[in-house]
Amino acid sequence: VAATGTAIATEETLSVETARGEFVITGLRRITGVDLAAFAERFGVSLDAAFPHTPGLERDGLVERADGRLRLGARGLRFADTVAATYV
Repeated sequence: VAATGTAIATEETLSVETARGEFVITGLRRITGVDLAAFAERFGVSLDAAFPHTPGLERDGLVERADGRLRLGARGLRFADTVAATYV
């Protein structure tokens, strides 16, 4: 840090698609889930437009919407890694 003024050793630039997926995966790991408005604001597109398979996950009871958020459902908690992998 003293030599360069930063503690950053490396950086990675993500594609928009990868950044969207990371945003969702990170959100699904939290109890509060993914803030749908924040997703749309950050990426300029709704989560459903970016990931059209999401309603199918809802129908299967893997994710659920409540209070403007998407989170893992009771069934989704058992298959969290599999659900997250659909957003990669």
